[in-house]
Amino acid sequence: MRVGGGSSDSVKKAGEKEGMTGMQGLFALWLLIAWFVGTLVVGYVAVQKGRSGWLWTVLSLVLISPLLALLALAALPSHRG
Repeated sequence: MRVGGGSSDSVKKAGEKEGMTGMQGLFALWLLIAWFVGTLVVGYVAVQKGRSGWLWTVLSLVLISPLLALLALAALPSHRG
């Protein structure tokens, strides 16, 4: 018979933490770095096509993913003459 009630699932072991594990945190960090590098690549490609690098960098960083921004840039014609 157990005193105190409750299930064993709710009892935490000593040293056990809630939230992300080390591997999940590392994966999240790499994903964040890849996203940021992708936005820089989008800005570079935009400048090479004669578009606003800052605008495309901010678009890919905040509004859409870098991959979608690169696809959109590939579909647009170059402004260079």
